[in-house]
Amino acid sequence: MARPKDPSENLLSFHVNGPAALAPQPTGSRILLVDDSEDNVNLMEAYLQNCGYELTVAENGRIAVEKMISGKPQLVLMDIQMPVMDGLEATRAIRQWEAETNSSPTPILALTAHATTEAIRSSLEAGCTEHLTKPIKKSTLLDAVSRHLH
Repeated sequence: MARPKDPSENLLSFHVNGPAALAPQPTGSRILLVDDSEDNVNLMEAYLQNCGYELTVAENGRIAVEKMISGKPQLVLMDIQMPVMDGLEATRAIRQWEAETNSSPTPILALTAHATTEAIRSSLEAGCTEHLTKPIKKSTLLDAVSRHLH
């Protein structure tokens, strides 16, 4: 008699066989998540849960720049549209600080609902390493994070 299938086995199978599992996951890598939406923060936290990353959250670009300078994460997930200082301004400020301090560039992944050619160009011109669109699939996010942390 076959045993009942545990729904979590599908998740485990996905993690083991999914594209993000091809490279070993770094433990303790620090990621700065910059987003003013509590729902988006909760989703990203759920996606990155149990992946071995240390996640810090900033609610706007100004706080992100401060946390970047004080904590130097290995990767930044940057929302583009936020109050106080948007993601493009924050990215430019981070890149300027890195240049002034001779720091190696930290990968900054833009996260935005805008998928137009103009939005992608604006993100890359501001200094973002990659442009990802929302809503984002878990596998797409994990693949991008894994690519830029290795």
